[in-house]
Amino acid sequence: MSTIQVTAEAHVARKRIPNFTRDNRFFLAMAIACAVGVLAGFSRTYFLKTYFATPALSPLFHIHGIVFSAWLVYFVVQTALIANRRVSVHRRLGYAGTALVSAMIVLGIAAAIATAKAGLFQHILFAHNPEGAFFFSLVSLMNFVILVGAGFYFRRNRQAHQRLMLMATACALLPVALSRLPVSAHPVALIFVFALAGPVYDLLTLRRIHRAYGWSLLLFFLTQPPLRMLVGNSAAWYRLAHWLLS
Repeated sequence: MSTIQVTAEAHVARKRIPNFTRDNRFFLAMAIACAVGVLAGFSRTYFLKTYFATPALSPLFHIHGIVFSAWLVYFVVQTALIANRRVSVHRRLGYAGTALVSAMIVLGIAAAIATAKAGLFQHILFAHNPEGAFFFSLVSLMNFVILVGAGFYFRRNRQAHQRLMLMATACALLPVALSRLPVSAHPVALIFVFALAGPVYDLLTLRRIHRAYGWSLLLFFLTQPPLRMLVGNSAAWYRLAHWLLS
């Protein structure tokens, strides 16, 4: 190998290191921001409910809250490990994530059923009845499972993996929390800020949007309230929901 080739490769490596560090700082910042958003959204009804005197929760919802909170901790820790170049530890913990996601699926469905049976729908955006709220919750859970599953599948592709895991949290879990924020302004704008933060960062740094974001955004926009309301308020869904909840 010539001296010129060695020098050129070293130059390319030096250029990649700042980008690697910058990207990982962005993903870590987004992971922390998502966790803060969930903490804020569920502060009144879960994390700080003692101070707000909100109704007591059943054991199911306590377990649900613990497991879904564990995902946020897991997500931040995994992102921090990559930012600190602890890739081997990140990969070992990755297998634990499959068990955590499996528990989230079971508890997510159980909580959606319990919420619908209790006739609750006030905290779910654009849901006007328990049946619609039930469908909205199932769609959010479905989106999370699809994006996380794709993230696990592409775990050897760092760029795709990081983006899919971010979108799974920002586009599927976070909107549920942001819809509960005790603010007068509509949280839809904030939901879109989180959903588009990654793609905008790609445009600014890469001058293009990674296709993992493209597919994630397609899923995100296709399952927005217009479609959810169309299906969730249909007679066919009402019959199916009543059968599932009976």
